[in-house]
Amino acid sequence: MVGKWIPLESNPDLFNLWSEKMGLNLFDYRFHDIYGMDEELLSLVPRPVEAVLFLFRLTEENERLSREEEVEEEGGRLIWFKQLIGNACGTIALLHSILNSKASSSILPGSPLEKLLEESKLLKDGQARGELLCGSEALEKVHQEIARLGEKEEEEDVDLHFVCFVRGGEEGDLIYLLDGRRKGPLLVVRSKEGGDPTKKGFLEETIDFVRKRYMEINPDEINFNLIALVGGQSS
Repeated sequence: MVGKWIPLESNPDLFNLWSEKMGLNLFDYRFHDIYGMDEELLSLVPRPVEAVLFLFRLTEENERLSREEEVEEEGGRLIWFKQLIGNACGTIALLHSILNSKASSSILPGSPLEKLLEESKLLKDGQARGELLCGSEALEKVHQEIARLGEKEEEEDVDLHFVCFVRGGEEGDLIYLLDGRRKGPLLVVRSKEGGDPTKKGFLEETIDFVRKRYMEINPDEINFNLIALVGGQSS
C-alpha cells in the first residue's frame, strides 16, 4: 500500500457529493440507499440500478473464500483498479461503479472523472491504473475532503471493505464483482433472465449473491451495507 487515506463512510449523500465534485452529472445518476433485502424494501429502490456498492467486514471466512475464487486477470472491457492506497476502497468502488456503467456517459467534460476515464482506457492493466490513482491529486483531495465529513476518526484502522457489482457481457447478462484487493474482476452471476425487466433483475440477483456469499457464511455479523447507483427517471 502507498500511504493511507481517511476511510469513506457508507453514505449515499456523501457519495453523491463525491461524485458531483469529481464530475458526475447528478441530474442523470445518483446514489441511493438500499434499506433492506426483502422484496418490499427492494421495491423502494429507484430503477434502473446501474451498480451496487457493498460494505462488509473482512473476516477469516471471507478471506479464505476470496483466495479460492478465480478472477479474470484482464477483465475484458471492464475498467478495474488495483487498490494501492490504504483505506481507498470506497473511492475505488465509486470509480468502478461510475466508469463501468451507463453513468460514464454523464461525466462532465474537463472533470477529474473524465481525465481518469480517458487515461485509464490507455493503460494495459489494473496495476497501472492503481498507480494512476496514486498520482491523482484531484482524486486524493476530493476523497479526503468528503471523508472528513463522515463520522470516522482520521487515524482509525478499519476492517470494513467496499466492493462494487456491475453488469458485463455483450447483453448485460453477466454480473461482475470489482474489488481492488483481488487480481481482477470476478464473474459472480450468469443471469438467467437477461434483460427482461419483468423477471428477476440485476439488483435482485446481486442481492441473492451477497446473501449467499457473505451473509450466510457469517450469520453473526451485522456490519453490512448496500447502496445503489441509479439513473433515468430516478434522478
